Amino acid sequence: MEAGSPSHKALAKIVLETRFLNNTKYFVNFRHTGMLETINNHQLMYAAKRFAYSYPVYKSRCMLAALDYQQHKDRPVKLNKKGEQIYHRRYSKRTSTWSAFPEKRSKEYNYIPTIIADIVDRRLKDTQPMARKIPLLADDPRHIASTIAAMPPPPTKKLVEEHKSRFTEMSMETV
Repeated sequence: MEAGSPSHKALAKIVLETRFLNNTKYFVNFRHTGMLETINNHQLMYAAKRFAYSYPVYKSRCMLAALDYQQHKDRPVKLNKKGEQIYHRRYSKRTSTWSAFPEKRSKEYNYIPTIIADIVDRRLKDTQPMARKIPLLADDPRHIASTIAAMPPPPTKKLVEEHKSRFTEMSMETV
């Protein structure tokens, strides 16, 4: 590129623009979060937010999501009979454009029988009954507090006795 050429002048205009220079710090620190969003969406398939899970169940579901993600993240693309990649199209409402992306092969769950066999083997070797009381682990959040209140809850019986309803003392005049 020659100095003073139209392309050089256009580049200089863009690079030396004060708005661009003031925003450069944001571009330098930018990190693409697409992979993290993919992992979080995958976790939501196993532990949806609309359901309440106990801590051990939630932890187990998150582990299953991590196993599934790790086993299937690098799946090869699907090929047609000619050996060419198969593509899908997607429409974006935000940009009003179409885009194509390669289709991946279907998931294979070859690792599941190994996990099931390990679970059965551990259960057969366990000498204690299944209905035993299991102590909470050190990292269990139930050690922190049983409720979100800043004070311990009063007895339920006391709350029922102190409860005042606006409907019990209605006079016949208002009906």
